[in-house]
Amino acid sequence: NIRSFVIDNKAPGGAFDGLLGMDFLMNVKYELDLVRKVIIWNPARYKVMEALLKEVQTTRE
Repeated sequence: NIRSFVIDNKAPGGAFDGLLGMDFLMNVKYELDLVRKVIIWNPARYKVMEALLKEVQTTRE
């Protein structure tokens, strides 16, 4: 039960794509992939899906 909003940034020179507050981040599971510069939401499920994708790719070869 987290309320969230999307606000369009019209500020000149806005050098960021988004902002998430700690009240949001402390209630969700996530990991930061600093190499790819992405947030991985639900990292446990992501790892399962990543393994399944590798398995499918391996069976195609």
